[in-house]
Amino acid sequence: MNNPIATLSLARKAGKLSIGYTATKNSLLQKQASLIVVTSDISNGTLKKIKTYASGVSIVEIPFTQDDIEAVLHRRFAVAAITDTNFRELLLKALEEDL
Repeated sequence: MNNPIATLSLARKAGKLSIGYTATKNSLLQKQASLIVVTSDISNGTLKKIKTYASGVSIVEIPFTQDDIEAVLHRRFAVAAITDTNFRELLLKALEEDL
């Protein structure tokens, strides 16, 4: 079974994960984002702001909190952008299997 957080970790190590609001927004503006990932405890304000930039890019909510992410990646965030299509597909598959 593929773990969604492990997939995010791999993407981060490969330099294919933009972490945080500003980095995600910049990835969207530069048309590099392949998928936007948000945690289950993202604030409504942050989600609303990121949606204004995410035209044409899917946003997926993962069933993990910022604390869950921090425990594994040692970095706390509520929003991130995957900038590689292979990692996007790997994460989507991991999320399907996790259900």
